[in-house]
Amino acid sequence: MRLAARFGIFVLLIVLPTLVESDADSTLRITEKDLARNEIIRLEEWLYSPGDNPVWSSPDFDDGGWQRTLPRHGDMKPPVDGWTGIGWFRIALDVEENLWGRPLGLVIQNVGFLNVYVNGEEVDTEHIGPRGKRVKPTHLHTAMITRTIVLANQRFQVIAVRLENFTSTYNFGTDDLAEFRIGVADPKTAMHAVTSAYRRETAVRTFFGAAALTIAFLHFMLFVFFRRYPATIYYALFTLGCAVIAFLPLTVYFELDAENLPPKMRLMTAAILFVSLAGRRFVHVLFRRKSITASKRMAVVWLTGAVVAFALSWNGPPTAAYVYSLILIADILRTLGLAVYHRQRYAIMVSSGCAAFVLLSAYQMTSEVARDLPASTHLYLYGILTMLILMSIALARGFASLGTNLEARVGEVKSLSAQSLELERRAAEQELLRVRLQAENEAKAKELEEIRKRQRVLDELAATNEELRTTQAQLAQSEKMASLGNLVAGVAHEINTPIGAIKSMHDTLLKAVEKIKKMLTATSPSWLESNGDLQKAFKVIDEANEVIGSASGRVTKIIKRLRSFARLDEAELKSVDIHEGLEDTLALIRHELKEDIKVVREYGTIPPLTCFPGQLNQVFLNLLVNARQAMPDGGTITIKTTAEGDKISIIISDTGIGIPEGSIGKIFDPGFTTKGVGVGTGLGLSICYQIMKSHSGALNVDSKLGEGSTFTVILPTDLERQLETTKRKNSIH
Repeated sequence: MRLAARFGIFVLLIVLPTLVESDADSTLRITEKDLARNEIIRLEEWLYSPGDNPVWSSPDFDDGGWQRTLPRHGDMKPPVDGWTGIGWFRIALDVEENLWGRPLGLVIQNVGFLNVYVNGEEVDTEHIGPRGKRVKPTHLHTAMITRTIVLANQRFQVIAVRLENFTSTYNFGTDDLAEFRIGVADPKTAMHAVTSAYRRETAVRTFFGAAALTIAFLHFMLFVFFRRYPATIYYALFTLGCAVIAFLPLTVYFELDAENLPPKMRLMTAAILFVSLAGRRFVHVLFRRKSITASKRMAVVWLTGAVVAFALSWNGPPTAAYVYSLILIADILRTLGLAVYHRQRYAIMVSSGCAAFVLLSAYQMTSEVARDLPASTHLYLYGILTMLILMSIALARGFASLGTNLEARVGEVKSLSAQSLELERRAAEQELLRVRLQAENEAKAKELEEIRKRQRVLDELAATNEELRTTQAQLAQSEKMASLGNLVAGVAHEINTPIGAIKSMHDTLLKAVEKIKKMLTATSPSWLESNGDLQKAFKVIDEANEVIGSASGRVTKIIKRLRSFARLDEAELKSVDIHEGLEDTLALIRHELKEDIKVVREYGTIPPLTCFPGQLNQVFLNLLVNARQAMPDGGTITIKTTAEGDKISIIISDTGIGIPEGSIGKIFDPGFTTKGVGVGTGLGLSICYQIMKSHSGALNVDSKLGEGSTFTVILPTDLERQLETTKRKNSIH
């Protein structure tokens, strides 16, 4: 019980804000700056005298012969003569003049009867208890209270405390438990500290208690619906006791009437014994392999011992109950140790939960004694929660294992069902239930399959709709490009015929002129040399033949470029030179690239590329035409090619007007254009994007308004292999 009282004081005081330590002198200096920190100033060094004399409350009393001490147990400065059951404590405050006549908040917590005097006048430390009864805060786990005092108009203020042992009609062996703690602060700070401590304590214990209750309820329901696994009911009782241990201190902390404490303390003692008994029974049922009769007899023996220990603790200190609980815990640890040693299932998990509880509780108690360690008042609750969770997991796994074993035995039960009519009836009922469940499962399976079919239809419709929109956009551009291809092919064909005739007649003319020259040279060489007009005529004919040959050759080259750009005979994959395709495209739009447009070629070394040449030429044409249209007043088009790894990049940059930032994300959408009404259809870049997708490549854009745009075409060098892989996947699906 002494440990419980001290732990109660630790619980509420440790959660206070950071306290300002006092000086070694018994006079504590308090300034307005100290109060402005919104911290509680702990009154530590007190002067103490045993006995009882009301004169000792006077601020003028000479306490020079009193001994210096801390008014609580377990600290480093106990009274020299020991605690006699009643005594007085005094401390002087050196108060700054600015604080004279101002209100000051006191935060008080005590065990035992307490009277507080400020400058000789008693401070009301009473509460209104149940049924309107005025009681002092004298219970074992005292809730903190706050009182407001008004400082006198003087420098030194004296606080005196009369402390007397806790007594009641019940003897709990608490003769040496009287102690107190007092702090000062601004009234608002003091009230905030007390209310915050209450709220935190309530929230934490409510959380852990609710978690334990939830686990208890789940395992209780598990036992109700499956009683073949008795460990669940003992575990449910164990967690129920843990919930009581988590919740009950709240009622003790906030109890104002000392006469109401004994029943609650007895309930706490009973809860500790109950948890110990339920925990022992749980681990024995889970891990021991004794007979049921022997196990029940031992359970009765242990229960009888618990009743006796509780009876011995009824009107006295709970020493017997605590000792008996330790014996039960020792038996639990022994059972767990044997289970781990014999490598029983789930033994390590349950033992780990118990170890977590023991370690966290030990660290908490150590941190409260050794102040240089980080302290927490609820570590043991975290330990309980960890232990409950790990035990629940072990129990759930055991339950699942039991269910698996039961299913394995169903076949054996069915083979023996013919020996008993009752077993046959049960088997029939089970079969009926199975058929019913199977029918329900089949119905649900059909319903699920129907839902899947509908979803597939919706997915197909969505895909078809998307494909239709893309196809519509592509059809317009494809028709446009098909018309252009037909036009190019027609022009090339129509020009090729007369050019062929011209070249044929040119060859004939050359031969005829040469024949005339030979005949004249053979018949009249002197006349031919002397006839200047004839020589001039032959020279004119030769120059005309040279011009005709050069012009017809250039037209033939143009026709070849046109046919190469259209690639009318190359609808399949083909290995081509990308630079040749770029040059063909530039030749086609040469009339667009006037003197004000400069084309800079930065061709790198790239390997031949397997692709659809006609489609790539279409991409180059759209990008180059867009670059030309973006520079109405002239500029520079830069074409750069690079190869890196298995990728080839074609970068086409211009110094034009650029693309607005808000439009960059839309330029590949069908129908979107930045060229204005009547200038473009908005399909060019959309078609380019689709062509790059069909080539497993990418088309990236980088543009700054007023500075120009850069389009980067990225193509894989192994397109043929990628298309073959995609084709195989589609055939599998």
